[in-house]
Formats: sequence, structure tokens, C-alpha cells
Amino acid sequence: MYKALWLLLLFAPSSLLADEGVTGIFLTIECRKDIPRRREMLTTKSICVTQSPIINPKDFETIGNVKELGSSVFFDLKFTSKGYETLMKLTANLPDSKLALIVEDEVFFVFEASELKVAPTFRFQTVQKFKNQMESVHKQLVNAMEASAGS
Repeated sequence: MYKALWLLLLFAPSSLLADEGVTGIFLTIECRKDIPRRREMLTTKSICVTQSPIINPKDFETIGNVKELGSSVFFDLKFTSKGYETLMKLTANLPDSKLALIVEDEVFFVFEASELKVAPTFRFQTVQKFKNQMESVHKQLVNAMEASAGS
């Protein structure tokens, strides 16, 4: 029912994105000289993302609580019908693409677009040692969703 998306936990300075405090799901793109690179925290692999998100916090319908199951920590994110439709169009047109979940200018998750074909609810999951980071991401996502509802 849910597709587990393993956390890759990436961090980058906030100066790399044009907008302050940006949150959303971005398309990763080929890195070039004129595009800022982001370093993956665990493997130091470089990634680059589009300047604007393809999915904004207003396209998040619900964000479940952080839960623990064995050595895993996770939360579920459900997209609105509009957000889910956007993702389905993207996966149909760019099935080999990768997406990045950016929260307050920090890249927390990178995943294959093909993993999004199961349901409008997706599970973001990591191991217990990253529980504090997961809780921080969760709190920031909830705040971003609530702020977008008021705008």
C-alpha cells in the first residue's frame, strides 16, 4: 500500500536556493557550472535541483505523526488530488527522473519518480539513529503546510 522511501538525508547551505526558506518537492537536474551543487551528507555525492518546486506545501493534504517500527522511524505524507496528479504527470513524462524533498532549504530525501506510482500517500523512512533529524523534518513540513493553508 505505501511505498517506503529510504532517507538519504542531504544538507546544503540555504544560500544555494533563490527563495528563502523554500519547502517542496523538486526535480533533480544534471549539474552544470552555472547551477549550485548540493552535497549528500552521507555519501557526499553532488546533486542539483530545479530553482522552483514542482510540488508546494499547499499540495500536501496530511502529514502523519512520526512513528517507530523496530529500528525504523517514519512518517507518511499524503498529497492533495492536484499534487498527486502533478506527480503522476511527471512520472509519466519523465519516468527515470529523481525528486528531492527540500524542507527549509535543506535537502532531506532524494527518491526515484518511479517509486511514486503506488498511491497518493508516501512513506518517508530512515533508521533509528536519524530519529532527531526525522522529527525536525516532520515539524518543519507541518509548519510549512500550515503556513501555506493560511496564504
